[in-house]
Amino acid sequence: MGRVKYVDADGDGKINYNDRTWLGCDLPKAQFGLNLAANWKGFDLSMFFTSIIRDAFNNSKYYTDLFQCWNGNHGTRLLDATKAYDNYLLTGYYNCDTPAPTTDNNNNEHEVSEFHIENGSFLRMKTLTVGYSLPASLRSKLKLSNARIYLQAQNLFTITNYSGADPEGLGYPYALPRQYTVGIQFGF
Repeated sequence: MGRVKYVDADGDGKINYNDRTWLGCDLPKAQFGLNLAANWKGFDLSMFFTSIIRDAFNNSKYYTDLFQCWNGNHGTRLLDATKAYDNYLLTGYYNCDTPAPTTDNNNNEHEVSEFHIENGSFLRMKTLTVGYSLPASLRSKLKLSNARIYLQAQNLFTITNYSGADPEGLGYPYALPRQYTVGIQFGF
C-alpha cells in the first residue's frame, strides 16, 4: 500500500542486490534548436528555442517525495500523498504516484528505482531579443555608424512534464533563472 514496489528480476523469490537491472540512460535521444529572426522598419526580433527528448533520472525526488529519506524541506507532492493515504484509510485504495509518507525506511526507498525515472523532454524559449535601430538619417546627424537599443530575455518559458527543478540541468537542484537585459549599441 502506497510504497515503491520492487521486482524480483532474477526470480529467486527474494528482493536483493541481484534484482538490480538497467533502467536506461538520461542522455538525449534527440536535441533540437530553432532560431527565428525578422526585421521591419528598424525593428528586429530574434527567438531561439532549444529542445531535448529524453528520459530523465530525477534525483530530487529523493529529497522532495520521500519523507523518510531526508529531514530537510520536502515537496508539495507529499501533501497529495498524505491526502491519498487518508483516503486509503477510508476506502482501502491508495491513488497517488508519490509513496505514502512514513518515518520508517524499511522498504529501502532510498535506492534508485523506476520511481526516479520520468519524461525529461522539454521545449524552452532560450532567448528572445527585441531591438530598434535608429534610422540612417538620424544616425548621420549624430555622426554614428550604427545605433540600436534592445531588450533581451533568457529562459522565458519551458514546456515540460518533468517534475524536477530544471529538465535541462538534471541533478541541479535549482531552475535556470529568467534573465532580462537592456542594452544600447552604437558605433562611430
